[in-house]
Amino acid sequence: MNSSESLTRAVLIFIKVSISSLLLFQVSSCDLEVIPPIEPITSNFTYGVQDPNCTANCIVSFTSTSENATSYEWDFGDASTVSTLKDPQHTYATAGKYNVQLIAKATALENDTTKIEVNVGIPSAALKADFTFALQDPNCTANCLVTFTNKSENATSYLWDFGDGGTTSNLKDPQHTYSTGGNYTVTLTSTKGMESKNASKTVIITSPAQLTAFRHTVNATNMDQQRTTLDYTDLNNNKSKIIVVSRVLVDLGIRNTAAVGMYYLSNKWTIFNQDKVAMKLDEIFNVVVADVNDPNAFVHQTSTANLTDTYVTVLNHPSVNDKPNARVFVTPIWETFSDFNDHPLGVVYLNNRWHIVNLDQASLPAGLKFNVIVGHDDATSFTHITTFQSTVGDYTTIDHASTNGKPNTKVISTTNLHTSLLPINNPRTIGVWYAGGLNKWTIFNENGDSMQQLNAYNVLAIE
Repeated sequence: MNSSESLTRAVLIFIKVSISSLLLFQVSSCDLEVIPPIEPITSNFTYGVQDPNCTANCIVSFTSTSENATSYEWDFGDASTVSTLKDPQHTYATAGKYNVQLIAKATALENDTTKIEVNVGIPSAALKADFTFALQDPNCTANCLVTFTNKSENATSYLWDFGDGGTTSNLKDPQHTYSTGGNYTVTLTSTKGMESKNASKTVIITSPAQLTAFRHTVNATNMDQQRTTLDYTDLNNNKSKIIVVSRVLVDLGIRNTAAVGMYYLSNKWTIFNQDKVAMKLDEIFNVVVADVNDPNAFVHQTSTANLTDTYVTVLNHPSVNDKPNARVFVTPIWETFSDFNDHPLGVVYLNNRWHIVNLDQASLPAGLKFNVIVGHDDATSFTHITTFQSTVGDYTTIDHASTNGKPNTKVISTTNLHTSLLPINNPRTIGVWYAGGLNKWTIFNENGDSMQQLNAYNVLAIE
């Protein structure tokens, strides 16, 4: 082989080795991400009593058998401090039965809850009066049946006073019907021989919301750039009123994609555009007003404690707690410069509590206040589900006795995510529109985007 052939062979070998190295580099440098399957969170635990015959200061060891959890929250059922240990020990002052709850968590919104009645030691023979109660219909407002369950210990007879001036009962586990809404103090007297013990609890029967409503039109007199003033006798000089609003479409050319809020200025309430863009003449709003002492209305303020995620805040009020069928309606309140929140709002029911959500997942500021009105009366509030039959283009038609054929009814709507935070199918600002050709009210997307099917909207209708 001459020198020329040797050189050629060497070049070919170099090229072959270089290509192989390049291929190896390319393969080794590929970003081959392995996405692990999402493992569901399951909560569970076992327990053991150190001395099964103890009567006081009983030590119980708890062992979490939860799966895929990263943190834990234990409620030992005796009003003691919550524990965040995985496998805690707890000392009960007295023997008895305790409802222990474990919440196993992966994130703030991914968790699972287990409740177990734990038998601790041997209770003493001391007399104890206690009871629980449950409404047959949590949304009942009149003629409400309540079932009482006696939890007394070592008693031989009972006397119930239901707190409404009606009949008493000597039954162990009675039922009682409350004719009207109100707060009723129920007292159970449990007796053994000459000894008696009392236990009292408050039964809350929701009163139908006492709401007023009107329709407000923007004009040159009440408009000031992005604000329109509500100059009404019942609202003026009354900052304590709780107000929710929805924009009403009358002219297809007068749409407004901005989120709106309430602002109390110079002793009058105003509606304003959160994006600070000027209102349009002839815009219309349905306005619903509740009094500050209405049991179904309140003001909620965001805080670091109740922001369960950056865009989610949990409500805590008797009108909504443990009430998955409540219809929640919200409008934010502006008080300081940091309160602007130009984002579409919705509500969701998670872990026995209602939450307010920025539907586009933008962060909610701490300190922001919301007017909240809650509907329980099926005659004036309900939840509308979008379907193929009800949806056309950017709107969905409401078919309900409280709204059909009633163009003057004041209709308010808030997006309802039901019991699942994600996915959010319609993160848009909505309004309401009375379709005269159909004689029905509709809910529509202000920006004209198509309305998605199987969305839910809370609807409040006040004549």
